Amino acid sequence: MAGRTLGFAVLIVFAVFCRACDAFYLPGIAQENFEEGFPLPVYADRLFAPGLAGQLPFEYFSLPFCRGPPETLRQQHLNLGEILLGQRNQLTDYKINMLANETCRVYCSQHFTSKEVQKFADKIMNGYFVSLNVDNMPAVMRQETPKGPKFSMGVPLGRQKQSSTRVEEVISLYKPVIFNHLQFRIRYHRASPQSVSDLSAVGDNDQYRVVGFEVKPRSDENIMTNGVLEGCETDEPGKEMELHPSDPVGQIITFSYDVEFVEDQELHWATRWDPLLVTDQAEVSFHRRYLLYSLLITFILSFLVAMVLARTVYLDYARYDNLDSADEIEAESGWKQVHGDVFRPPEYKEYLSICVGCGTQITVIVVITLAFSLLGFWSPAYRGGLLTSLILLWVLTSVLGGFVSALLHSEFGGKNRKVVTLGSAFFFSGSMFVTFFFVNLVLSFAGSSAAVRFLTLLQLLLLWLALSVPLNVFGRFRDLHAFCLST
Repeated sequence: MAGRTLGFAVLIVFAVFCRACDAFYLPGIAQENFEEGFPLPVYADRLFAPGLAGQLPFEYFSLPFCRGPPETLRQQHLNLGEILLGQRNQLTDYKINMLANETCRVYCSQHFTSKEVQKFADKIMNGYFVSLNVDNMPAVMRQETPKGPKFSMGVPLGRQKQSSTRVEEVISLYKPVIFNHLQFRIRYHRASPQSVSDLSAVGDNDQYRVVGFEVKPRSDENIMTNGVLEGCETDEPGKEMELHPSDPVGQIITFSYDVEFVEDQELHWATRWDPLLVTDQAEVSFHRRYLLYSLLITFILSFLVAMVLARTVYLDYARYDNLDSADEIEAESGWKQVHGDVFRPPEYKEYLSICVGCGTQITVIVVITLAFSLLGFWSPAYRGGLLTSLILLWVLTSVLGGFVSALLHSEFGGKNRKVVTLGSAFFFSGSMFVTFFFVNLVLSFAGSSAAVRFLTLLQLLLLWLALSVPLNVFGRFRDLHAFCLST
């Protein structure tokens, strides 16, 4: 009794004198507050081509974009999933301060060689987009529709402009036009004092949160005089900036941007991703039709199989009714001989045990992933979190794969336990790693950002050999111990 009283006293003293603190959080999940004038860094994830098969992602600075001083060229810390997805989060030189509107601010004006212009032109003709983000909010293009706003991810590098309609000039039918002016619209929400975690850090200054990042690109061949762009302030479309990669002299391209802050008190920080996740109704109807067609095909095939089985059984019963002797009745043929093979061990029991163990492991991973996704643990704001979690789940459930493989092999009465143990640990994981290695080799030669570096390959190899394989072997010996106790 005295010990329990002392324990309650310690808890009360701890509750009275302990200071308020912040718990750990996942990147992108906890809100970040900004004061007026506080810089908002703009990060570039990658260059990508949405919906185009065979197009690889590339780093933002794989194109000769304007760079800041070397000390400002930094990169956010990336998790394993972001690296495998080809995201890099490289800091750009856009200067944006909270609540500070800008008009026609020059990003840079630079002379590009013909080879550099050709790089821009190739990416534009292949339909590449730039993925930008501010405070972990991706840059989107907003389009107003009768059913409400519609958002599309990324900012296009440019567009293809039709320059000729003559059939004999079909080779030069389109010319690349670069979007060298970006209009940033940042939606913010004023944080209430009750929602700020550390009230002592608020002070007298208001706190703001970013809840939206919209970009509207355009192409302007503006003239720069004494560091000022002429004709940039008008919204009327002017002469577009066409690229001329065939010019040996090169080309001067001026990049500029506008910044507009719009207060949106209806959109809160916790729900700022909701407008971006609204699915297009056309896409929803397509999935519904696809599901309906799949169910219809399954029903038709099941009906055909049932008709064949019913006809076979009906003919067998009809034949039994016409039999005269007992010897003919005892004779079995066809599908009735299956009962003799039900409890017979398979010929390749080791390979079946390995496949069942790995299949069980994959099933458990899928169930856990779906359950945690429904609970909202893997928010799209946590970039690369889903892929990282899948890899860690594969490592942790290796003990289950080894256990099931060894258990099934023991039930079959198999003797090659080492084959099952090594096969469960290396067969599927090893084949996936070898495939990933060769694909990564091809991506490295192509210069894609999806190619992982040697240290990341070493990290994956350590996860496999230092964690997954020992857990798999541990599951196999746990099953052996249980099997020996049962016998």
